[in-house]
Amino acid sequence: MEYYCLIEKQAVVVDFGEGFSKLGFANESVPRHVCRTPELVQRRKGKYCESTVSEAEWCKILEEFFRKVFFFFLQANPKERRVVICDKFYQPSPMRRAIAKVLFEIFNVPSVLFIMDLTLPLYLTGLPTGIIIDVGLRETRMMAVMEGVPLLRAYSLTNTGAILVDESLKKLLEENAEKKKEKEQMKLIAKMTPETLEDVKVRACYVRFSLKKRQAEEKEKEKEGEEGGAPAAAAGAAAAGGGATLKPKPAEVEEEDSGPPAFDFVSEKDAHYFIEKKLFLTVPAEARWKACEEFFEEGDERLSLQQLFIQLLEKVGVDCRRQVVQNIILCGGSVHLRGFRERLASEISKALKKHPRFSKLAEFATFADPVFPPVSSLFVGAAVYSTLEGVKDYTSADWQANKLLPDWASSSPLVSLDDLEENKQQAGGKQQDNKEKGEEKENEAQSPTGVN
Repeated sequence: MEYYCLIEKQAVVVDFGEGFSKLGFANESVPRHVCRTPELVQRRKGKYCESTVSEAEWCKILEEFFRKVFFFFLQANPKERRVVICDKFYQPSPMRRAIAKVLFEIFNVPSVLFIMDLTLPLYLTGLPTGIIIDVGLRETRMMAVMEGVPLLRAYSLTNTGAILVDESLKKLLEENAEKKKEKEQMKLIAKMTPETLEDVKVRACYVRFSLKKRQAEEKEKEKEGEEGGAPAAAAGAAAAGGGATLKPKPAEVEEEDSGPPAFDFVSEKDAHYFIEKKLFLTVPAEARWKACEEFFEEGDERLSLQQLFIQLLEKVGVDCRRQVVQNIILCGGSVHLRGFRERLASEISKALKKHPRFSKLAEFATFADPVFPPVSSLFVGAAVYSTLEGVKDYTSADWQANKLLPDWASSSPLVSLDDLEENKQQAGGKQQDNKEKGEEKENEAQSPTGVN
């Protein structure tokens, strides 16, 4: 006697990215493949200005992309798999329509689920409230979420991304080679591809984090404040008390800090990136950390990460700030740079203390430590969300019926497409009932009334 077990085939999860895209299945905690997707850049440089990609162009690009996804990377039958798309808040509508058109008309998938990507890392922490910071290739995005509902007003974006670090690193390498007049190094730098430059950054660069310097600066400021405050107090007392002066208190013995020991996360050694057996690229010690300072410095038409965080808090309601600050989640590939997390926490704490309204929030700021790596947190969050009960997909029948595609307004937990349609039907039914009642009243008024 043969027994058959019906196993539901898991959905395909796709996390789009201008640098890398993550592909896999909903029942897996790690993406199957992480592939480069430079063709998914949303703006193309033309002869005179930048222009967005049209829907027809997106269809050609996405058809080739999904063909690789289904038949090369995942080797899955698209007719038997629902597809989960990590949808960006500002995703252009031509790209969203092209995704649905390609998946339904070419690959005949049964359904598609669009999810706002910046809400997904919360499913990995078990908390419905927090701030998500996504450090991407070309930009950094931040959004606050309160009780599972994204605060769309509290969305901040800046053009500070990993590509700035790559450009800064290449510039520092060229300056060092020209300064030392090393022709071989200059030739190697000129021949470097963006992929090689990124590999050099990952292997050799780090984010500088000097705890001793910061502590020394704070202690000097405290001493200056005490020294400047004592003479002023004495002068005020002398003026008020007829010549009486206040003697300064004897210096108290400073107690040793009970916290962790101070350290300098700085290296004075050069790094060597071997291209061949005898050819290697020398990365100076200063360039190893100086390139990553682009994240924390303000530039032309862009904010630093700590400034962007303050801008985000200004958009959040007063009653929600303390709660969202207690769960800060980092995601993106650049977060894996050594020292990035510690430096960002230090800069945010310093910015909060300097702000006149947010100084009390500094003690509540907490960075979450999820089990999954930040580079794949969006993918894993989408995999978790797609397995929940009650999730409504956009089916092929909806596409054939020309129903509206879900976006950030209709795919939120509070509003769904069915709810919107029911509201429209109810509103239409009420209008029709009102018309019928009005016609009945007019007929009664026009009909002659006679008495026998």
